[in-house]
Amino acid sequence: WGPSYLKSVKEIFGGINKLDYIFVTHSHFDHLGSVPYMKRQIPKLEFGGSPVVGDILKKESVIKRMNQMSEHQRQSYEEITGDEDVHIEPVALDFSLKEGDQFDLGGITCEIYETPGHTRDSISFFLPEEGILFPGEAVGLPDLENIEKPYVIFLTSYEDYLNSIQKLKNLKPKTICFGHGFVITNDDVDIYLDNSYENTFQFRKALEGYLEEADGDIKEAVKIILDKEYPDVKNGPIPQEENAYIANITVQLNLVAKMRGK
Repeated sequence: WGPSYLKSVKEIFGGINKLDYIFVTHSHFDHLGSVPYMKRQIPKLEFGGSPVVGDILKKESVIKRMNQMSEHQRQSYEEITGDEDVHIEPVALDFSLKEGDQFDLGGITCEIYETPGHTRDSISFFLPEEGILFPGEAVGLPDLENIEKPYVIFLTSYEDYLNSIQKLKNLKPKTICFGHGFVITNDDVDIYLDNSYENTFQFRKALEGYLEEADGDIKEAVKIILDKEYPDVKNGPIPQEENAYIANITVQLNLVAKMRGK
């Protein structure tokens, strides 16, 4: 998406050199893969993220894997990338962002909140003057066909995920801008956040049910879920590649299994 971002910067700001910062919400490939491209195009850009992001982007094995995923998906986005060089390379953080940090964006404040659970390095950005929240995937993702059933995506901690949703609910945002291009406004914000919190409990119960059906066997539970749930995900508003879906559901099942064993 780097070339698309650059085009938008030119159109919105009237020139690429008017963009000062590029901040990321977490270390997943689809949320920071365009940073090296943007830094090559706008060398003065200052890059901010969790300290964990900085550590991850120093690892050759991680960069190699990200490039493999990028090339795998490139054909699907050929109309955006064309023949441009969008390879991913190590990038150093200019800012290690942490809870309580604030940035002046020209009369608008950007507040930093640590919101782990989806990943351990997840952070969210809030513009209090406008009531706009950028949570990445800390509060899940919306199913735009049914706002009352958000996708639940805790991958490192169930408890942290719930706490992060509550933390962001307390900010009382008026608008939520998600990392995959979706925007929710006005009354839908409270509806979404309430349901994201409640659906996390329901999702855990569903996973517990699958574990019971599989007699506690994680691999067998994954097979059952893949058969029952994946067709809807594959054909839904946010389709997920099968291997990525399996990887995520396996992590979630393991987390729930550990909680059951306590």
